[in-house]
Amino acid sequence: MKRRNNEYVAIAVVVAIVATIGIGSSIMNAQNEVEVNHEMPRNLSTQRPVDQVLQVDTNKNSPAKTELKEEPEKITEDTVEEIVEEPKEEAVLEEVDIYEEAVAYGNEITFIWPTKGEIALDFSLDKTVFDPTLEQYRTNDSICISTEAGAEVQVACDGIVKRVFKDYEKGMTVVINHADGWSTTYSQLDEKVAVKEGDSVEKGSVIGQVSMPTKYGTALGAHLDFKISQNDYVIDPKVALSE
Repeated sequence: MKRRNNEYVAIAVVVAIVATIGIGSSIMNAQNEVEVNHEMPRNLSTQRPVDQVLQVDTNKNSPAKTELKEEPEKITEDTVEEIVEEPKEEAVLEEVDIYEEAVAYGNEITFIWPTKGEIALDFSLDKTVFDPTLEQYRTNDSICISTEAGAEVQVACDGIVKRVFKDYEKGMTVVINHADGWSTTYSQLDEKVAVKEGDSVEKGSVIGQVSMPTKYGTALGAHLDFKISQNDYVIDPKVALSE
């Protein structure tokens, strides 16, 4: 009987020890849980899942997010010289004397005055001059040499008579062609001219006489209307006429 009691006592001791160990383990687990919960943030609803955090971090490292922009090329003095273009020179139009240009390839053609006298109405294409007969300002592509009716008119240079005709404004007119595209025109002549179309004429030869002017030039009195041109470009006769 005493032996059985000892066995009961031993069993009770073992049970007590096991119970004690179980209680201690529970207490330790509770303490650890408290410590863990204490370290975690209070508002657990604001925390992102681990996989979401990993996804964000992955996106930050993705090529789309981490694309590096190329640094601009550093500009040095040498590159500045290459970039800056030299200013283009503006075209400058030089005034060209038509007569001098023609003489340069011609045989230095010179013209003599076809008759003696003063200029009653001067050449003017760039501005108007006053015409006393028409009583208005106009341009003039010739010079009007004042002289006497019947004064002889000489050929200004060797050439061939191109035209002989009567103009209602300038009266009887003779046109003579010369070398290098030059031509001379003589107007306000008497109808009895000494040349015809196709005639070869020499410098200084007489082609006719000055007549009384038409109604378009009466205020100027008797005069010779004289024009010089080259290749259809009319020039100031005074430029080509020799002294």
